[in-house]
Amino acid sequence: MPSSLPTPPTYEQLHGTACIVCGGPGDDLTPAGHAYTPNGPGEIHHGWAVRRHPVCRRPEEDQ
Repeated sequence: MPSSLPTPPTYEQLHGTACIVCGGPGDDLTPAGHAYTPNGPGEIHHGWAVRRHPVCRRPEEDQ
């Protein structure tokens, strides 16, 4: 489930130690696809394998 995040994610979210949806830590984080961040205006986007709590959902998943 690729996603471009509307707000800048934290270091912890990008490195899989915090939920990509709510930002909270946890031992129960599961794979949640990838988030993409630009390295500058008009430049290459970097992909990050992100994680989430099983109960957290991204807004686009509710559609």
